[in-house]
Amino acid sequence: MYTYYNEYPEKLRTWKLFQSINQTRSIEVSVGSQSSIDRLIQDWIKVHDLKISLEKGHFFLQGWRLDNFIKQIIDKAEKEIFVVNPYVELCDLSKLLGKASANRIVVKLLTKNPETEDNNYSIIRKKKCHDTLKKSGVDIFYNDYVHAKIIVVDRLVGVVSSMNFISTSSAGKSWEAGIVTIEQEVVKSITKSILEQLKN
Repeated sequence: MYTYYNEYPEKLRTWKLFQSINQTRSIEVSVGSQSSIDRLIQDWIKVHDLKISLEKGHFFLQGWRLDNFIKQIIDKAEKEIFVVNPYVELCDLSKLLGKASANRIVVKLLTKNPETEDNNYSIIRKKKCHDTLKKSGVDIFYNDYVHAKIIVVDRLVGVVSSMNFISTSSAGKSWEAGIVTIEQEVVKSITKSILEQLKN
């Protein structure tokens, strides 16, 4: 594997303090440098021998590559992860969120309340997952009108895709696809939109 996986990110710039929503603690949010996320993505592209250019700031992924990329950026998050997804249950992706939070990464999840499900088995399964995530420190916000599927890591990379945080979606049973962006104005716009939803 390329060494940048282990180095990401080395140099951090500090952003202003912000009050954690639904929490009393204040946290200092730092994010990795743009060059470090670029190197991480470029090395991921090399490892998978893909013909992808970062020149435009966006690229398209599908299937297992999308799943693998999302796992990489969540696993390599340095300070902060925002996830918006209506369907979150126990799977490799949700486990990574719990692991990140346990490692003192700020993780905020906006999702549907499992109590509104029609299927009792689904309610029990999702509620158990959500309780586990909360115990690991993940801040969960409920909004039953959420249908977007978005991930932002360290305010440097965003993924807008069809992928749910459920085993059939992540494991490849369903065909998933999405756009990855590192274009900072776009990532900033996505982040702003998520923060506005968390305040509602």
